[in-house]
Amino acid sequence: MSLENQIVVGMSGHIDHGKTALVKALTGKNTDSLAEEKERGMTIDIGFAFLDNKITIIDVPGHEKFVKNMMSGSSGIDIAILVIAADDGVMPQTIEHFQILKLLNIKYGLVVLNKIDLVEKDWADLVKKDIQELIKDSFISKANIIETSATNNIGIKSIKNEIVDLSKKIPKKKESGLFRMHIDRAFSKTGFGTVVTGTISCGALNNGDMLELLPSKNIVKVRNIQTHGRDVNKAIVGDRAAINLNNINSTALSRGYHLSKPGSFNEVDSCIAEVSLIDSKDGKIKNNQRIRVHLGTKEVMARVSIIKEYIEDSINKIVCHIKLENKLVLGIGDRFIIRCYSPVITIGGGIVLDKCYNKNWKEIKKIALDFTGKTSDDRMYNIINNISSLFPLKLSKVESRLNISSQDFDEKIKNDNRYSIIKYNLFSWVMTSEKIILLKKKISTLLNDFHSDNPMLEGCNKKILFQKSKVDENLLTYLLESMSKEKIIKNNLNYWSLFDFNIGINNEDLKFKEIILNYINENNFIEIKSGQFFLDNGINKDVFFGIIKFLELEHSIIKINSDIIISTKKIKSIKESLQVFLKKENSIGVPKFKEINNLTRKFAIPVLEYLDKTNFTYRFGDKRKLSKDKDE
Repeated sequence: MSLENQIVVGMSGHIDHGKTALVKALTGKNTDSLAEEKERGMTIDIGFAFLDNKITIIDVPGHEKFVKNMMSGSSGIDIAILVIAADDGVMPQTIEHFQILKLLNIKYGLVVLNKIDLVEKDWADLVKKDIQELIKDSFISKANIIETSATNNIGIKSIKNEIVDLSKKIPKKKESGLFRMHIDRAFSKTGFGTVVTGTISCGALNNGDMLELLPSKNIVKVRNIQTHGRDVNKAIVGDRAAINLNNINSTALSRGYHLSKPGSFNEVDSCIAEVSLIDSKDGKIKNNQRIRVHLGTKEVMARVSIIKEYIEDSINKIVCHIKLENKLVLGIGDRFIIRCYSPVITIGGGIVLDKCYNKNWKEIKKIALDFTGKTSDDRMYNIINNISSLFPLKLSKVESRLNISSQDFDEKIKNDNRYSIIKYNLFSWVMTSEKIILLKKKISTLLNDFHSDNPMLEGCNKKILFQKSKVDENLLTYLLESMSKEKIIKNNLNYWSLFDFNIGINNEDLKFKEIILNYINENNFIEIKSGQFFLDNGINKDVFFGIIKFLELEHSIIKINSDIIISTKKIKSIKESLQVFLKKENSIGVPKFKEINNLTRKFAIPVLEYLDKTNFTYRFGDKRKLSKDKDE
């Protein structure tokens, strides 16, 4: 079993303010594990120690050159401790670390005024005033400032008690999300093989699970899990975990790699984000500025394109498009820090609103503006709504596109009537109800326009609807069938029309109707194969076939095959003559049929074939007989 609801505490502050000494006083462990750290007396890399079976303390570097390592450690922090030395007071990295903690949206924390034994009370009070000015209106504005001396063991118990009290306030973490972990260390251990460590940022992990390692895309197997130095069968979100992996050599990965459920995350080269800027003379950002993006345990260079600037709760914010110079594994809702390329200073932090798959700038800008001021649930709705425009989101792709587990997604939408789950043949999609209505209206409009342009055609072929609507072909079929059941549209074989549509002839083409009727009443037949009829009468083929369809519905004519049209009056006469003849004779051959109906062979054979096809007669050798029901 995993330890329930583990807590990660981040120790941050300026160099040489005693963070490492405080961790040792609290846990008994020296987190300066690298030889270079011990030699130089400063923390270069992030270090870890356990306060108890539930709480991990991370010691992050304070030197400006190592801030990127600090951000690797701070990405999973539940409780932040801002350490300030009483003899130095608030220093540049104190401010920068504190800004980063605020930008990462950490909710709980406290302030430690260390080295209190080195100063007089009056000086300590002045430093406290500076601290209170720094932390006002922040997540630790009401936190206690605990006076300590790590070297003299002063105030250490108070820090422990405060951490334990704060840990009880942290909400229980959900295990249902997609498992993911940003790797902060990778090494090989004798007898075990490759081990990676990190803070699980989402979901849960079990022994034996198969995971995807990004960016390499290697599929690896979890051989063993440890949290707080103990073997466990399961680790959950918020746990500091050491994971023993099969199928991978430790030299093939490093800090910055990402472990997750296979197929749920991917690398991207751009995203839409909302960025909060630090309020300082250096906290400015220009369009197309080169920046450093710190997300998880990785740093990537990027360019920023500003879409909108605004002020919210006295904070300068921008909605922007971030184009990464190297691909990065990120998910919707991920928080990140941005720093200037040069000088290397923190200028803001943001949240990923969406990953960019569409490279069209106008579309990116429109989507970004739609996200402004929206909640995460409403942004998810906007994403699905935009996807639904042409190609619906497959349920099988929900996790990779939205970076949310299927379980959490189902929970979010089960009572939300803005969504529809569509299951059609082998397909399962999620769409917004709004988009379904719009697509149906689009189809109705296309059909209405088609009828206006082609009033004498029975309807529109699905292929034409597909080309004009540009909707996914399977979705289009589903929508057509759905609209047919709702009696919005109807179909006849391969043709679709509005439900109340009837073929009609406009005034302009009425003259052609009379020409066709007069001709067929005088000649009994129209032969259209040669095209001579169109030329002789100046009739457009589309108009002609529209009128023919109309006359068929009026029962004035019959199209016996693709080349020959006969008047209803003539076919009726032929049937009557056949019935009279075959009451006297057993059967009739082609010569006799031609004779009694005064037909040439060119028309006699097609007429007989039509009568066979409509079950008026049937062929018996080279002769015809009346069908039994016609003989009665």
